Amino acid sequence: MSRNDGFTLVETMVASVIILVVLTSLALSVRFFALQTRKVESRRSALVIANAEASGFESADTLPDPGTDSRTVVLTGDEYTVTNRVLAPSDDSRRIDISVATESGGSIKFSRMMYR
Repeated sequence: MSRNDGFTLVETMVASVIILVVLTSLALSVRFFALQTRKVESRRSALVIANAEASGFESADTLPDPGTDSRTVVLTGDEYTVTNRVLAPSDDSRRIDISVATESGGSIKFSRMMYR
């Protein structure tokens, strides 16, 4: 007569390993999601800064002088390096290159043409 009142040690260990694998993959997925969310938020903030820079140029009464300007901006506790480069293809136009780099290495870059 055999008694079958529970699980054997081998069955318990196999179930434990399966649960461990599932929990490990879940933890890695959550970590990846958190990192990606942080990167997206950082790029969104960089885009907000770049748009503010472009609006500042567009609201000026005169065309900006050619040259390069760089400074650091802090937004939501993160540091961003803003670089503006103004080129003068002609006397009545300017090409403005705006670059916003995050401390994590990502960046937003775009150009605008302005005419008098």
